[in-house]
Amino acid sequence: MLDKPNTPAAAAAPIKKKRSITVQFVQETPAGYISVVDVKNFKATTNHRIVMSKEQLAQYSELAGKKVEVGDLMGYVMKYMLDKGIKLDNTEGMIEASVFPVNYFTLKQLSYFHDDVEEKIVALCKEAPDLSEL
Repeated sequence: MLDKPNTPAAAAAPIKKKRSITVQFVQETPAGYISVVDVKNFKATTNHRIVMSKEQLAQYSELAGKKVEVGDLMGYVMKYMLDKGIKLDNTEGMIEASVFPVNYFTLKQLSYFHDDVEEKIVALCKEAPDLSEL
């Protein structure tokens, strides 16, 4: 019978979640903004297009009590979706092609399906978390 060394087992290093949100592009339009956002969720990276009106940006800035940058707000939308556990593999299908010929989703449309969107995103606007390492 072999003797086992009397040493404690090395504690396993905590596994750090590898998630990040990067706003790649924001295009201003006459009515609002279109953004391209990349979300790294562990090993997979997904690409999303979000449409938001200028009125929504102003509304979130007012509710947060400070000026919110459009790119930050787009990132907070994706953080909300990650935190909520919304599957991100097919956000492109949230708007039917017959309604909008390019598959984007809108912040307003997200609020139709989730009644806490405004409250949670306003809280993120106030907190201003670093989205580069979640």
